[in-house]
Amino acid sequence: LVYFMHRRFHAGKRILLAILLLLLGEKETLAMPAGYDFLSLKPATDGGNYFSLWGAKNIRKKDFVFGNYFYYSSNPLQLLRSGARLRGVVDQLFMQEFHASYGIIDRWLSAGVNVPVAWSLDFLDPNVALPASDKKTAFGDIRLHLKTELMDMKDREWGIALIPFLTIPTGSGDLFLGSKSLTGGGLLALEFEPNQKVSMVLNAGVELAPNFQIRNANKNTQLMAGIGGRVNLSPAIAAVAELISSGRISGLYQEEVESPLETRGGLKWGIPNTGLTASLGGGAGIIRGSGAPT
Repeated sequence: LVYFMHRRFHAGKRILLAILLLLLGEKETLAMPAGYDFLSLKPATDGGNYFSLWGAKNIRKKDFVFGNYFYYSSNPLQLLRSGARLRGVVDQLFMQEFHASYGIIDRWLSAGVNVPVAWSLDFLDPNVALPASDKKTAFGDIRLHLKTELMDMKDREWGIALIPFLTIPTGSGDLFLGSKSLTGGGLLALEFEPNQKVSMVLNAGVELAPNFQIRNANKNTQLMAGIGGRVNLSPAIAAVAELISSGRISGLYQEEVESPLETRGGLKWGIPNTGLTASLGGGAGIIRGSGAPT
């Protein structure tokens, strides 16, 4: 990632290696509706301490963050039957996301945007019985967000922030990179920092989305939750771990396919005297619900 923050060039590179697996049920028909965003990785773009979890601290007025990150995913979308692979839908994916945030009012308001681009996607049409792999380049859904501190961490060990967001249907629904409709919601971020070496964060929120069905997976308005921690191993290097979950509110956690649980972790290195930060991490699914990596 490349960050510009507080008049300081703050850069980093995130290579998040994940194999995303979508459980699609028992039926043998390959027909699937367009308009599904299978990408489960939604990185936080606030220049904070974590990968996909938001911290409680906001950027200051007239400060800005600019960045991009790149990741590769092998077999992120597959057709399965009884847990066995029938064939792939997306076999290889090289993704890059560009983002920027700007501080409007100290503490109270910042605004940002995230633009995902799939540079290379090996796509096999699920509506064709024996499709040939076709390389595609496409956009994902653009994500807009605001962020405000409800409780700052200036004079206390903990803080709370609110992050409302809106997604614009710029992604290719036919390639399962976009919802083909406006979605939106909000997150609360609670962060606890007892000392300069350790911090912990909790995110919880809701994403409002129209109902659609993929085999035996029904997806609509989602509850999103995550917990994470950061430990500074040295003045320059920190270890980060996250646990992420989501589930359909109507029937919360009743079906495994609709209730993915995944973990992510890695290292962040603040390169001394440069303002640069490099990050390397990976992820895996614990409950292999739709969109969870394996």
